[in-house]
Amino acid sequence: MHAMTEQTATPKIHWRKLLAKVVTFAATETILNLGGVSTIADYAEFLADSNTIAVVAETLSNLVTLV
Repeated sequence: MHAMTEQTATPKIHWRKLLAKVVTFAATETILNLGGVSTIADYAEFLADSNTIAVVAETLSNLVTLV
């Protein structure tokens, strides 16, 4: 019986797929920036973060308590 050694598999990078995603992302960002829509998308992403919502709610609660 052969001794089995654990080998960690290195992730194989699919370069064409990665390049396609990067190019698509860059083109989309460029188009959205030209139209001024990227800022709105960034703001929506910022608000979608659950931690951000909790921090904003706590801050507003503290401000209301102070007033």
